[in-house]
Amino acid sequence: YENKYIQYYIGSVINYIFAWPIFRRISRYIDFKFVKDNTYTSFFDRYSPDLVFAAHLFEEIEINLIREAKKRGVKTIGYINSWDKVTSRCMLRLLPDKAIVFNEIVKKELIDFNEMDSDEIFVSGLPQYDFFYTRKPIPKSDFFKKINISDKKELLVYAPMGRAFSSSDWDIIDLLNSLIKERKFKKECELLVRFQPNDFVDEDEIKKRPDLKYDKPGIRFGSKRGVDWDMNNDDLNHLQDTLYHMSILICYASSISIDAAIFDKPVININFEIKKIDKLLKSPVQYYQSSHYRNALNTWGISLVNSQDELINTINEYLDNPSIKKEERMRLVKEQCSYTDGKSGKRIADYIINYIK
Repeated sequence: YENKYIQYYIGSVINYIFAWPIFRRISRYIDFKFVKDNTYTSFFDRYSPDLVFAAHLFEEIEINLIREAKKRGVKTIGYINSWDKVTSRCMLRLLPDKAIVFNEIVKKELIDFNEMDSDEIFVSGLPQYDFFYTRKPIPKSDFFKKINISDKKELLVYAPMGRAFSSSDWDIIDLLNSLIKERKFKKECELLVRFQPNDFVDEDEIKKRPDLKYDKPGIRFGSKRGVDWDMNNDDLNHLQDTLYHMSILICYASSISIDAAIFDKPVININFEIKKIDKLLKSPVQYYQSSHYRNALNTWGISLVNSQDELINTINEYLDNPSIKKEERMRLVKEQCSYTDGKSGKRIADYIINYIK
């Protein structure tokens, strides 16, 4: 263990030193001057673009685009496409001329950790949430019929983290099912499990639970978990209908907590594990310590439960009074989404067009 401790402390010192802004600036200069990649040279020669829009700045292919554009004097805009990228990934290898972010929190993180100037960053809101504000959900009776659940029951939705991040999902699914069967809740409930669209579900586990009601949204184009997936309009509409008609969302740390808050639905995050997990990387509770998720928890719009009894009591409190923490949920939405007018996509398009002019 001694060698591991030495490696840990040496690594910590090196990380601390190279996290200084001066070293980040030097690193970007070296990257720009000395990294050679001609992947996109022929495309720039053929199309002579006026602007390059990089939608995923933490991918190498996007950085190669930015580098080629900078060498040719082409304008660049980078899009931070998730609330956790700036603090949970490494530094940006190259900075675009302008950046678009969801909210003021990510804007400040870009300034603090990537040396971008405030006037280079545009806060747009979340375009993927626009349809939440512009589409009308289907009637409750139609939705419950679609998912084969009685509309007389309260709908509890559990959103697993996925097997890439957690070994606890099936334990929680079984726990919630057992609590429902044992009538631990004040109202009659039914459980719907909504799996992650970017994860692969263990079909053998589903077969063990033939009565399980579940959704497997999204289309995957590869055999590995990652960004090679998408959701079509039917998936998105079904998500909105689920959020609108459910009674309570239950999950570990997840951005779907914000989705639920948009519809003013109570959100419960689980802060315990039923079985002890030896591997930290498979422990879902660790993610509550991440910077981006602490920002969400600090609004108090999410109820964090630390035990099975606390989970039961909190569910019952929300079933009795769904308006508990209403103001806190609205604060969560305001801080994370910035805008709730359904026009974030338009704001991004207008910003890009105006920058080209």
